[in-house]
Amino acid sequence: MFNILIKAKDIILKNKLILIGILILIGIGVYFFWGKGAGATETRYVINTVTKETLVNYVSGTGQVAASSESEIKSKVSGDLLSLKIKNGQEVKVGQVLATIDSTDAQKTVRDAESSLINAKLSLEKLTRGDREEELEISQMDIEDNKRAITDAENDLVQAKTDAESDLNDIYESALTELSQALNKSTSTMITITDIQYSHFNNNDQDGSNIASTKATAVKALFGLDDGGRVTSEYFNKANGGVKKLIATAQLTKSKTDIDDALSQMKNALQKIKNILEVIPVGSTLTSSEKSSVISEKTNIDSLISTITSRQQSIISQINTNVDNIKNAEEKIVDAKNTLEKSEKQLALNNNPDPLDIKSAEMSIQEKENSLYDARNALADYTIKAPFSGVISTVSSEKGSSISANSSIATIISKELTAEITLNEVDIAKVAVGQKTTLTFDAISDMTVTGTVSEVDTVGTVSQGVVSYGVKIVFDTEAEGVKPGMSVSVSIITKSSQDALVVPSSAIKTINNASYVEIPDETIDSNSIGSTAGVLLKNKTKKQEVTTGLSNDTSIEILTGLSEGDLVVVKTITATSTSKSSTNSVQNLFQMGGGTKSGSSTTTNTKTNTSK
Repeated sequence: MFNILIKAKDIILKNKLILIGILILIGIGVYFFWGKGAGATETRYVINTVTKETLVNYVSGTGQVAASSESEIKSKVSGDLLSLKIKNGQEVKVGQVLATIDSTDAQKTVRDAESSLINAKLSLEKLTRGDREEELEISQMDIEDNKRAITDAENDLVQAKTDAESDLNDIYESALTELSQALNKSTSTMITITDIQYSHFNNNDQDGSNIASTKATAVKALFGLDDGGRVTSEYFNKANGGVKKLIATAQLTKSKTDIDDALSQMKNALQKIKNILEVIPVGSTLTSSEKSSVISEKTNIDSLISTITSRQQSIISQINTNVDNIKNAEEKIVDAKNTLEKSEKQLALNNNPDPLDIKSAEMSIQEKENSLYDARNALADYTIKAPFSGVISTVSSEKGSSISANSSIATIISKELTAEITLNEVDIAKVAVGQKTTLTFDAISDMTVTGTVSEVDTVGTVSQGVVSYGVKIVFDTEAEGVKPGMSVSVSIITKSSQDALVVPSSAIKTINNASYVEIPDETIDSNSIGSTAGVLLKNKTKKQEVTTGLSNDTSIEILTGLSEGDLVVVKTITATSTSKSSTNSVQNLFQMGGGTKSGSSTTTNTKTNTSK
């Protein structure tokens, strides 16, 4: 047996090269069969359909529910309050009539505008169909009406100038009365100051010096006196300088310039008196009665300063009102004359009107319609309505009283709730007043209400380097159970697109700033559309250029390039399978005498690529 093995070994050694060649050929075959053959890849495509959806972009924030707001109800015009239909605690609805103001003049303006519009339309009709006897008569009546309108407008101008002068004179007359009262009160205050000065501060110490110096400037301003020592009312009565002289001159001349000068100087003098009262030490030196007098005199002087300031402002306001009223009256004359001129030209036209005349007539109608629209809007201002539903908390006017433009007649408290949130500087740039919102509440988990953005901060607040902006949202409807102070989460819809063509965002690819999608170039089984496993395609996909619009985290709008129902590739899946025989197995074929060691493993790698 041993000899047989020796012979076999000799044979093997003699044919060693032959065996090695055979083994190499076997190895190459195994490599190509298992290595190359199993390395093929398979690409599958996930296909979806282009659909129509509503695409929405929004920003979110949190905050608290706010309490009801308060607003003053103001008149846009001036006049006599004919009716006042509200009282404290009354609940009112939005648009409810709260008060009416005498609108006689405004109604006349509307009637005039209506008449002018009718005449303008008649003029155009006459141009386009030719003159007739009846139309000539109407045109003549129109001319007469316009002449009367000019006369009325001129009379209105005269009346406006008369009223302006009268109203301004009344204000200046009141100013003279207030100046006299201020002078008398100032004199009394100076006597009180003098008594306190000589009772407690007649020394040359700091307090005495301060009082004496400030008093001297006040006496100089009020009476033109250089001596302001221990004075009496008789001493001041005999004085005839400073503001006292200006007031006397203004009362004599009634000159508006003199009164304006007196008001200005009196205000300056009152401030100097206030300065005296400010330097008097209100300490233990004064008696309780004197302390009370100093405090009372400060209040009185402040009141006088306020009165003089208010009077100066009322003079300026009345002058501006007079200028506006006269200007409006003058403009009415110009308008009336222009209308008359057009009517006279219209009367001279024949049955072959100039196209330019027709165009002019059409523009005239538009002008008259605009005037009528403005006149009706102005008339509506004489009826004061509730700006929103709520409760009247304060009524500040009375029926029959005369009110001025922009004056408050009442205060209304809204019953509606608002939400106040904060947003960062990135999100706030997307938010604007009027945008719709949805609101949810921590305390009421199953409630969602809608709202509208009503206010957006224009200036941000910086805290620890972070900028935030406040946003106020008005509830669209009542939210039962929601209370002020509750936490609220708000989503503000910044953009939306109804019936938008939508594809998943992963379907869009971009090259050189151009967007495109891949579409299958063959018929796809409907059962395979939307399958996450994907489908095998026989043909290569085609590129379809598209333009995109609105997008969110998952979807994107297609503006051009696709239609509803089209198929697009949203994902590609590439699978690769590789099988290898262990190198050790091949090597063992060459280890003829040292025993054997073999083994094999199979690995499949699957890679999924998502295109975006």
